[in-house]
Amino acid sequence: MRTRPVAPPTPRPSLPLQPLLLAVLSLLFGIGAAAQPIYTVNYGDLNFYDANKTHKLGTRGETAGSKTLYTNVVTVGGDIVDCIVTTESITNGSFTLPLDPCPNTIPFDYREPSNCPPGSLTGNQDRFFSPTLFFNAGGGNVRFKFEFIKGGSYNNSTHRGQPVILKNVMINSYDIDGNSNCSVPNPALNQFNDFSGFNAAARATPGSNIFPSYNSTTGMTRFMSTSNCNIANIQDPATRIRVEYNYIQEFEVVMGMTGQGRAFFMLDFGPGPYWIPQYLGGNIFDLNTNTDSYNNSGAFCTVPLKLTAGNGNVSGTNNAIDDFFFTFANVDIIDGNSEYLTTDVNNAAAHIRLGSPFTGSQTFSVGGVLYRADKSDNSGYRTMRISKNDGTKMTEAQAEALIDAFHYFNSVNTPGVRRFRIWYREGAATSTFGFFELYGGCMILKARAMDFLAVRKGSEAVLEWRTDDLRDIVGYGLQRSRDGLSWEDVGGFPVESGGGTYLGRHIDRPALKGIVQYRLVERYSDGRIGQSPVRSVNFGETVGSLNPHPNPVTDGTLYIELEKDGEVTIADASNRRVFQGFFKAGRNRVEMGTLPKGVYILNADGRSHRILLQ
Repeated sequence: MRTRPVAPPTPRPSLPLQPLLLAVLSLLFGIGAAAQPIYTVNYGDLNFYDANKTHKLGTRGETAGSKTLYTNVVTVGGDIVDCIVTTESITNGSFTLPLDPCPNTIPFDYREPSNCPPGSLTGNQDRFFSPTLFFNAGGGNVRFKFEFIKGGSYNNSTHRGQPVILKNVMINSYDIDGNSNCSVPNPALNQFNDFSGFNAAARATPGSNIFPSYNSTTGMTRFMSTSNCNIANIQDPATRIRVEYNYIQEFEVVMGMTGQGRAFFMLDFGPGPYWIPQYLGGNIFDLNTNTDSYNNSGAFCTVPLKLTAGNGNVSGTNNAIDDFFFTFANVDIIDGNSEYLTTDVNNAAAHIRLGSPFTGSQTFSVGGVLYRADKSDNSGYRTMRISKNDGTKMTEAQAEALIDAFHYFNSVNTPGVRRFRIWYREGAATSTFGFFELYGGCMILKARAMDFLAVRKGSEAVLEWRTDDLRDIVGYGLQRSRDGLSWEDVGGFPVESGGGTYLGRHIDRPALKGIVQYRLVERYSDGRIGQSPVRSVNFGETVGSLNPHPNPVTDGTLYIELEKDGEVTIADASNRRVFQGFFKAGRNRVEMGTLPKGVYILNADGRSHRILLQ
């Protein structure tokens, strides 16, 4: 719901929320629709150590639906991040140890202890995620899903955890080659990886054996070896790709081969050894350009909830977008076909019901353009593909109008989290992911019009709200959070029950950097409580960050924040320096308008950022 500013009321005395009430609120709203914590890893290593691995569901990760927990894959600022690896599907193959394998290891994540026999995968490391597989005649694949969660939040009953966002992550995939002796060509034994949601992808230049294409079956970009030869050095640049994520919460990878035989894979979550990358670029999709991530979130009460915020959510490359994809877990749809996505709330024909059965196609119109939604339901997840009904490509403006028109609605509104992953495709490349998350049943218990605003003014957050019906309300409480899990009391505001309009206003000085979240709590005379949607205020990056903005750069001008005087350099995708300058501490302006569009590396203050110039 769009909010509007209100005139400030006469100041009222504060009344702290009672500790018991705060405890109840924590239980009720601890999994609310607030934005996830963001941890910047600066393209450092993430570690999938064997000692930190626990098989939580299934048989040692080797059956479809198995879930494996890796604890402490990275620690940022004292906070631990875990990772859930789900073996989503196994097609025409199985997990198999190499010939003459190392002792005390398993094919789900093959490791190299010190007593391995000669000829083993000597370039493999324990911190890699390294499945070893065998595919039957005709080839096959295995699909994995990685979900980053707050350390210690894994629930053994639901097999889920509190999602977190990692910022600036690199993933190298090694040894994407063939499975033949080079003297005996066999073109049917080419290995591949499918990835999506990345900001940029790279292969070696010169000499790469990897070719990217779009795979319509997985809806992902396929990186497949053009050579059937097996190369002994698993980190050979010719068989290596790298995908990079500005923000990542979850992602999937498909590992497979086109013919029968053994296929071994190694994912290295880190920069990997030095090489000369050739960047392939990536398309940008951000549901909320007002925040420092790719998420949009809210709490659903009684009015349709818009999926996007900000402007310019779609930023393609060639102005020719093929289709959008929506995926969501079946278990998230608690109210069946009472829940739907729609581009026209007043037109039932445009309502895409989210319950079962989720199959077939339907058409709807946005801005005079006819679209088709193709629905499918597989392996516990439902997917919707949206494309133009006549088979032509969308312009970027049409794609923006389409996604901006979407709303979520639920006529029953049972409390619980709904989570949608959304992206688009343009040619062979898929865009970055956008995550839309909402908490249904936000527990605004009275039928009334209420607005709640949180706006940054300098170092302050100005919080304003309006209520048109005060019956049975005894007070309000404001709460603040950094991670959406732990909430602290900002202030309390008692009211006199009765009719009329209440205008509330409070100024908060949180002395925090980054995104600070606020929510408003209503307290009723009968002991019940209600909660507003969560509002976020961005106070900028934490101290020590360059905070380059805007990124992508659309008008040729980039701004950076330096802690101290120093040199700033920019290199292009081939590591060729294209800019060098010396800047003073503070906010500085870098002109990039004369450079070709593409991906660049900004280096300053001993840190690096990837910049997309459009």
